[in-house]
Amino acid sequence: MTKMYVTSVLPGERFVTGPFGDVGYIAKRPGHGAYVNKLLETRAQNRLNTLHVKEQVRDSKRAAVLNEFYRRFDQLSLRASVNRMVELGVQEADEYFKIKQNKLRQLFLEDQSGFVQEYTRKAQTSTEEMLAREKQKADEVVKGKSNEDELRAQQIYLEMAMKNSDEFKEKLRMANLKNESEGRREQIRVKQYHKRLEQEENAIWDAIREDEYKKARLQKDQQDEAAAKSKLELLESLNKQVMDEELSRKKNLCIESIQDEQNGEIRRKWEEHYSRRDEEALRREALHHEALKKANRNEPTPGREKTGGRIAH
Repeated sequence: MTKMYVTSVLPGERFVTGPFGDVGYIAKRPGHGAYVNKLLETRAQNRLNTLHVKEQVRDSKRAAVLNEFYRRFDQLSLRASVNRMVELGVQEADEYFKIKQNKLRQLFLEDQSGFVQEYTRKAQTSTEEMLAREKQKADEVVKGKSNEDELRAQQIYLEMAMKNSDEFKEKLRMANLKNESEGRREQIRVKQYHKRLEQEENAIWDAIREDEYKKARLQKDQQDEAAAKSKLELLESLNKQVMDEELSRKKNLCIESIQDEQNGEIRRKWEEHYSRRDEEALRREALHHEALKKANRNEPTPGREKTGGRIAH
């Protein structure tokens, strides 16, 4: 069985297709011309608008891509130009520093050569001055040595002459006696000084021992006074305790006596109460017996007659 398919293209227009292609066409129905035309125009306008919008979107995307491309290209070119300028600046700075370094090296060498020459000149001058000073000192030493030897010889000659003279011997003896007497006086003064120091030291130690004895005595007196005071306080405390105990005992005895008196009074009152009650009971019992006796006397007894108070048989 052959299958048929119906494909709708426009409202009112239909093609009948089969498995081997188009085999028929169904015409428009009457009354659909204006509506279909309007619908076709609307669809065509919509397609045009859609195409226009798509073109605008495509153009905007293309413009965005171009803008991004130019922006990145500008960035890369700017970065490359900056790097190139930096490299040129670094090269120029290196060349400037090399020139400056060469100039400084040349100046340093010139200054160093000048310093070497100046140092050599000063060293030579100082060496010459030192040699001159040493030569002058040597001359002065030689001259002074000769003068000193002469003076020493003259002094020795004078000393020998003086030692051999009687006047010098007498002066020497007197000087020895004077020195000996001064030595004895110095020994006596030193002994007196040591003795005075010993006395002062003994006095100081005596004062220290006296002070320590006074302190010990004062401490002992304070301890004895504190012990006596504590003993007195202890005795007062014991006396107070004894007095308190005695007072408490007397108070307890007084309370006990008062309680005994109160108990005796209460006991006496109870005894009086019980005695009055017993007396009342006895009195009532006596009255009751009397009443019974009177009743017995007044009641006639069968078999008895009143005959002058005697019973007739």
